[in-house]
Amino acid sequence: MAAARPADVRRDLTERWLGVDTGGTGQLDVIGINYSGSLGRILSGDKPFDANGPDLLLNAGAVFAYTRTPSTCGDAPACFDNRFRHKWGVDGQYNFIRYMAGGLRFDRVVPNSKDSSETFHVLAARLIFKTDWQSRESIMLLYAKWFYGPNTHPENSSVVAPRLDDQLIAINVNIWW
Repeated sequence: MAAARPADVRRDLTERWLGVDTGGTGQLDVIGINYSGSLGRILSGDKPFDANGPDLLLNAGAVFAYTRTPSTCGDAPACFDNRFRHKWGVDGQYNFIRYMAGGLRFDRVVPNSKDSSETFHVLAARLIFKTDWQSRESIMLLYAKWFYGPNTHPENSSVVAPRLDDQLIAINVNIWW
């Protein structure tokens, strides 16, 4: 994949976050937090924990962004000035045998605090198969479903599409050493 050119990055930042009417000027504040934990590691206490056994992995995170721009559009939903965006999600994965795990993830995405009808949710389930080779590898089968708000639209567009894809089935293969 080719690296993004600086002009493309500036254009995307302007169109998605600051607004074209501002000429790409303004301030963007972003903060994020993430927590990961393993129930097996917590319960094992001081004893060594074998990560190849049963375990429940939990992951939770959130990202919040706030924009201030010199836009003159006021409180209109399409205005970028004084707009919050945020996303949070929780993910759980249960490794029930050495060679197999299952997981479930839920995300809530609020792309525009000025229009709650753009908010959407994502629910994703997965099965993960592993082997015991010398490298670490996994084959993941994933199904995801999006639950769109009535005014959810693609990024860089204020036009509500007649139909956005709302389901995904994927196979993901990873090998690393």
